[in-house]
Amino acid sequence: MRSPSLETAEWYSYLAALFCRNGADTIPQNLGRALQYLSRADSILIMVYFPDKRPALLYADIDHKCRKNNFTEYLQGFYLLDPFYQRAVGCAESTLFHLKDICENSFYDSEYYESWYKQSGLRDEINYLVPLDGAAVMAISLSRNLESAFFSAGEIAQLEVIRPLVGTVVKDYWREIQPRSGEEEGRETGIHEALCRAMENFGSSLLTGREREIVQLLLRGYGIKATASKLDIAPTTIKVHRKNIYKKLDITSHSELFSLFIDALSVVSGDSREDPLLRYTQRMNDA
Repeated sequence: MRSPSLETAEWYSYLAALFCRNGADTIPQNLGRALQYLSRADSILIMVYFPDKRPALLYADIDHKCRKNNFTEYLQGFYLLDPFYQRAVGCAESTLFHLKDICENSFYDSEYYESWYKQSGLRDEINYLVPLDGAAVMAISLSRNLESAFFSAGEIAQLEVIRPLVGTVVKDYWREIQPRSGEEEGRETGIHEALCRAMENFGSSLLTGREREIVQLLLRGYGIKATASKLDIAPTTIKVHRKNIYKKLDITSHSELFSLFIDALSVVSGDSREDPLLRYTQRMNDA
């Protein structure tokens, strides 16, 4: 059997389904199936990232035996720490990103990888990022699970060839679909803003401004050297700050910092601008 390629009859069958005008609602699924065939991905997600609200899920085929987490948790706050989400913010042109190209430091040593990505059962990932009207960005995630090989250079090159096609389909689809109701828009915007404020204010009742900067970078997956480079200070200084941060937060490791942040997000509500740790600590004391 021939490997999936742009020359196979199967690929053209998927294209035919994609361009068959049976309504805009069928496009995410048909596009997802076509790309999944071509890439031999074990899972695929199509979602829209917004500058002012939580991501919207359009299509997902993500169930496989290596997965141990629930994607709902991603939409509840983990997305803020996703390197693809961080790259999508401000994305100006359609681009294909491989996981190894998007991370500024060792992604596989990050707490995001240990606490979320690894629990997804994934080994490798490629994303199309396509800017849309209204500063939104559509992300099409093609992933391989832990039992599969990494994407090869040839497979990535083949996906790059069709990037203009993917961009055109996505943008046409986005123009066709009906906008959400004002009530739903407002609710999603409010939740996203609350999560962003919680991340910004995390530890503000206990930490100095510099310590909070360091915490923000550590949560986003930066290591000691990358954090030091970002803030233009010595790695040894970062280590001293980290030691003080751990002491003030009554934790002993990066994994505990990450877990504390995710737990604090679970109590975020309304337009509160306080440190989410205050509400979280109060809830734990009342339990």
